[in-house]
Amino acid sequence: MKYKFIIIAILVFLKIIGIASHAKAGYFSYGLCDYSNDYGFGYDNNGLNEFGQKSIGRIIEESQCNEKQSKRINEFMKEKKIF
Repeated sequence: MKYKFIIIAILVFLKIIGIASHAKAGYFSYGLCDYSNDYGFGYDNNGLNEFGQKSIGRIIEESQCNEKQSKRINEFMKEKKIF
């Protein structure tokens, strides 16, 4: 009976960790990167041409998204007094 309780406790603990890590990941990435789908002639919806090269518009959008994400992470770390 005791081993069943230990197994159930471990499973509940793992479930809580999974939910918390998923929520934390969503906090940093939700709504920050809103990419357009129009990169011009010869590019698909991901901003890639037939050779796999990114359009300049996609490069700029990714750069802006990275800046927003790093800013949000830094604000979070200052708020939580991590560094």
